[in-house]
Amino acid sequence: MEKFKTVVTLISAVIIPLVVAFLGNNYTQALKEREVQAQFVKIAVDILQSQPSEHNRSVREWATQIINRYSGVPLGREAKRDLIEKVPISATEFGQKFAGSLSSDDISKAQEDLRTLGLYKGPITGTADKATIKAIMEFQKSEKLPADGALGRLTKARLQEQATQVTEHR
Repeated sequence: MEKFKTVVTLISAVIIPLVVAFLGNNYTQALKEREVQAQFVKIAVDILQSQPSEHNRSVREWATQIINRYSGVPLGREAKRDLIEKVPISATEFGQKFAGSLSSDDISKAQEDLRTLGLYKGPITGTADKATIKAIMEFQKSEKLPADGALGRLTKARLQEQATQVTEHR
């Protein structure tokens, strides 16, 4: 029995630090990748704020692909076409235009959470109006997320987390 304890102790002394190091490295890499993705979305939104032309069509296509891939807001065919071909779009318009993929319950919950955090003062309507999008953008900036005004998975998760923390501390 004593021999077994010794072997288990030795194995634990070697394996546990290796597992912790491996998991820590993976977590760090995931955070770095998320930061890079956030920067790509910010660049993409900046690109889409310029006037569309034949000269910048390919870069607008790239920007649209980046937003579709990383922002957490899946774009439909019409939305992709509009981003590539139509007039420049502001971050607020982007958030409003692509909030259509969310239910009014999702938007209402976001409005409530934003109100809890003191970022939104309007009524809970379930509609992504300009005040809601601006509040989402303020929240995204405070969390160092791309301030695109879209309520993607990451923004939504962090918003709910922050609002829950504030509520629990009251």
